[in-house]
Amino acid sequence: MRRLFSALTSSRRLPCMGVGGKAAMLPRPPALVAARALLSSRTSGAEPPLAESFPVSAATAVEAVRAPPEAASRFAIIALGGAQYKVAPDDLIVVEKLALPVGADLAARRVLLVGERSGTVIGSPLIEGAAVHATVEEQGYGPKVIIFKKRRRKGYRRWRGYRARLTMLRINSIELPENLEKGLAAAAKAAG
Repeated sequence: MRRLFSALTSSRRLPCMGVGGKAAMLPRPPALVAARALLSSRTSGAEPPLAESFPVSAATAVEAVRAPPEAASRFAIIALGGAQYKVAPDDLIVVEKLALPVGADLAARRVLLVGERSGTVIGSPLIEGAAVHATVEEQGYGPKVIIFKKRRRKGYRRWRGYRARLTMLRINSIELPENLEKGLAAAAKAAG
């Protein structure tokens, strides 16, 4: 359980330009780290590194990365825990900890936008009656972040560690109210 999210998160960092032209370091996006690990293991022929540290089967994670972008015909932007996420059916997303047991169903009603190839429905600010249904896959921790403070020549040193509590969700479906569903169907029919 302690290494639950270690496959999706990494302490490796990306360089960027900081203040005064000096290089600063930003954390790598977790999805990028997982995708790179899966792709490198697929090309080398070795077992994916996720198999031992990630309780969700590695085949499921590989399947999520390999899915072609056109497989999901509908996507949505939802607000959960103070952040916004772009989701599609069968996506795995990692959000701040939700007080739900593993296997519980969640209906996110704060839907900002729903889109398809034929059209897009934009809320102002939310779409009334829309919902994104998800299932809690896992509860766990993010990577350890070390907070180290020091005042030189003063004998002041403080060392703290922190791991964010995270929840992994699998998106099941994206629902719209009847009138908006009909509008999207009409737009798809008109488009071709």
